[in-house]
Amino acid sequence: MKKIKAFWDKLNKNLVWGVLCLVAATLLFFVPSVILHTLIKIAGAIVMAVAIIRFVYVLKLGEGGPVATVSALNAALLLAVGLIMLIMPGGTLRIIFSALGIYLLVNAILEIVRLTMHSNRTHDAVWWIDVIFTVAVFVLGLWLLLSPAEAGRVTEIVAGVSLTVKGVELLISAHNGGSGGKKSRTSDIETDFIDKSHEL
Repeated sequence: MKKIKAFWDKLNKNLVWGVLCLVAATLLFFVPSVILHTLIKIAGAIVMAVAIIRFVYVLKLGEGGPVATVSALNAALLLAVGLIMLIMPGGTLRIIFSALGIYLLVNAILEIVRLTMHSNRTHDAVWWIDVIFTVAVFVLGLWLLLSPAEAGRVTEIVAGVSLTVKGVELLISAHNGGSGGKKSRTSDIETDFIDKSHEL
């Protein structure tokens, strides 16, 4: 264990994370849906594990009554959700994006109602920013609801671009000796301070 820790301490962390970011970005670009589907499957496995643990807990208590029944039903629901996530990751993603679209639509509609009720705020210099933002949220929610599959693909592209930028930044930082740069700068300051104190 100490050897592994020593090896990890010697590694350039920025280099490692930069390579991992670029690998993840490459998968997002060239193997569509793999990462998102894998994450959904992992989440499904975790949900199923939690459901099984809850089942075991209810059985170990061995108590009847409404509380145990509700706990068992809750565990069964979790198990079903986890199984769906594990078997149908694509369908789960579509449901997630559709639900997000509905949430954004409802929030946008409520915000439009609020702005309509407070229409006398026209003297506010930035009232139009609220209107533009609300319309943008409404359009985004409608798009997520009507095209959840396309929304998933766009999410992958945006995530891939972000990971690529982050990976390049980390590799540049690693090339410039950025892994522990703060420590080296701190040690330089301490050395200068000690030298000046000796001169005094």
